[in-house]
Amino acid sequence: MKFFPFYLITILAACLRLMAQPAVSYKWTKTEIQADTLLNRQQVYDALKLYNMVIRMQEKEKFKGQSGVRFKRALCYYYLTEFNKAISDLNIFIEQNPENLRAKLMRAYVYRELDRGEEQLSDINAVLQADPYNTDLLKWRAGLLLEMNRAEEALNALQNLQQFYNDEEVELNLGLAYYYLEQPDEALEHFNRAIFINGGYFPAYRYAALLCMEQEAYPHALEYIELALRLVPDDLNLILSKGISLLETGNPDTGCSFINKAFYAGMEEAAYYLEHYCYSVDD
Repeated sequence: MKFFPFYLITILAACLRLMAQPAVSYKWTKTEIQADTLLNRQQVYDALKLYNMVIRMQEKEKFKGQSGVRFKRALCYYYLTEFNKAISDLNIFIEQNPENLRAKLMRAYVYRELDRGEEQLSDINAVLQADPYNTDLLKWRAGLLLEMNRAEEALNALQNLQQFYNDEEVELNLGLAYYYLEQPDEALEHFNRAIFINGGYFPAYRYAALLCMEQEAYPHALEYIELALRLVPDDLNLILSKGISLLETGNPDTGCSFINKAFYAGMEEAAYYLEHYCYSVDD
């Protein structure tokens, strides 16, 4: 099961305000209101049972009017990680209510759980048509474009966003876009800008360190790693990276101790470095 994230609580609250008290009373109205109350309390299993009853009653009566019950049942399915069922309900609801942006936004989140990038992007774009300066959605779309290996599009989108909004996440994604476009100097510049904006932004240190290691700039990598480990001291990837960077800068004993620590904490890839750089054949 999932907890309702903040964005879904917001969608849920708006949905219940709009739909909990239908203008016209039907035989299922009382049952639907009871289900809404349960969903608002996050008693999802019980709410789902009642929404199922409402839908069966509507189908039996061949009801053709406006109803938000499938949208609310989709929220239940999302919470229960039954994502395909959530999509089915949202598709029906959106077909009946094509202008409902909250439903399209909700469907985009479900598509993200299903790793269905193109459909997710389509729904995000649909919502952005009505709300083109929504910075959260613009950042989400740019990040999605990066995940879809569309770095040039992501770069253009982020540069447009930067004309009226910027933060550490925008700078990080700009760095990633340049990295995917094989422009490491520009990538590192934006990682550094992210750190300048927010000195506690862990992902920027991590990606900067990895980039420096790829460029074999191990002393610089160590600087980023040390700062990142102050934020997340038990990060095994960083511990291994520190060990490797220490090896490459001529500190084999200290480096091997960090690699050994990563290995015994469960990082199997550390075994290669232990075998080839830390232990001799005689050992």
